[in-house]
Parts: sequence; C-alpha cells; structure tokens
Amino acid sequence: MSLTEAIATQALWIQIWVGWLAIFNLATLAALLIKRDTRRHGIVVGAAFVANYLFMNWLYGQYGYVRLLGLSHVLIWTPLALYLIFALRGPTIRGWVRPLTQIFVGSVLISLAFDYVDVARWIMGAQGSLLPDG
Repeated sequence: MSLTEAIATQALWIQIWVGWLAIFNLATLAALLIKRDTRRHGIVVGAAFVANYLFMNWLYGQYGYVRLLGLSHVLIWTPLALYLIFALRGPTIRGWVRPLTQIFVGSVLISLAFDYVDVARWIMGAQGSLLPDG
C-alpha cells in the first residue's frame, strides 16, 4: 500500500486536511515562483517540499503508517515556517501573494502542532500502525 492509499483509509477530516495542505502547498509555491521578487522564497519552499516528500516516503517505507511520519514535517516544515515568518516581515512578499503565504504558514503551524504531538507519542511508545486494521 502506498502512502497516498494509507492516507485514504483515514477519517474524512484527515483526508480533507491533507487535501487543504496540498492545495496551499502548490498554490503558494506557484505564487512565489511566478513573481520575480519572491522567486528565491519559492525555491526554498520547493526544496522543502521535495525534501519532505522524499523523507516522508522513506519513513513510510521503513516504519509504515505510524506517528513517526510527523518527523518529516517537524524537521523540514519547522525551519520552513520560521523562514517564511521572517520573510513575511520583510518587504518582498506583498500583494496577492502575501495573504496566500500567510494562510500557508498558518496551515503549516497547525499541522506542526499535530506532528509534534505525534512524534512525541511515538517516542513515548505509541508505535503501532495508524491504519484502521493495523
């Protein structure tokens, strides 16, 4: 079973949340890359997305669909969120790209709250599969 198939077995709210994140990931990436003055930020976001995708799929291959998958977000999205928060304080992200980026950062921060809890729970022994039949 692929990671995407495993996510599809989860509660509807989790599937909607993952879809929300995917939409804002791609929209923010595209918006930042389109504008010349934010392209550098777009490259950083794109690199983080690729790193997250590769690391999360590696974790899934090693451990299965477990809480430890949140480690990918903890290690990659935490610095990305901090980077974008500081970037939003500067003058380069403006216009219609600014609120899109703000929504993305807010979504990442909400996701990170779940991910930090999941990783902590995994470290404390909750290492079973998150699949319904697991």
